[in-house]
Formats: sequence, C-alpha cells, structure tokens
Amino acid sequence: ALHARVRIDAGGAVRWRRVERAYSYCGSNDPRVHCGLGAATMVDAVTVYWEDGATSEFGPFEIDRLHVLQRE
Repeated sequence: ALHARVRIDAGGAVRWRRVERAYSYCGSNDPRVHCGLGAATMVDAVTVYWEDGATSEFGPFEIDRLHVLQRE
C-alpha cells in the first residue's frame, strides 16, 4: 500500500523503508520495497505501518526472494 512505512529486522539491525511510487517531480519508481541486508542470512520480522495507523507483522522470511505482504 502506498505511503506505508516498513520496519525490517534482520541480522540484529533495523532498517526502515517507505512504500512510494514517485520520489521527485516528473519521476516514477517501482513501488516494491527493496532492502540490502548486509551479512544477514534471514529476515527475522517485517512490520508494516499502514497509512491509516494499523500495523501488521510478518516473517520470518528467507532472503533473495520476493515476498508479497497483504493486509488481512
């Protein structure tokens, strides 16, 4: 969902991403969230903070795969 904030816990570190389609004037990007994990071998947890204030938790996940997260 556009404008959601995503918290990714992997390898003892926390990374934050935001779901956006455009980052600048006259620009458009792939809205999928990509995240470098360094030496981590697993994603421990992903928390999605939806635009309306609700949260959802997912994981664990294998790395080097695409995962589709959907709100229930």
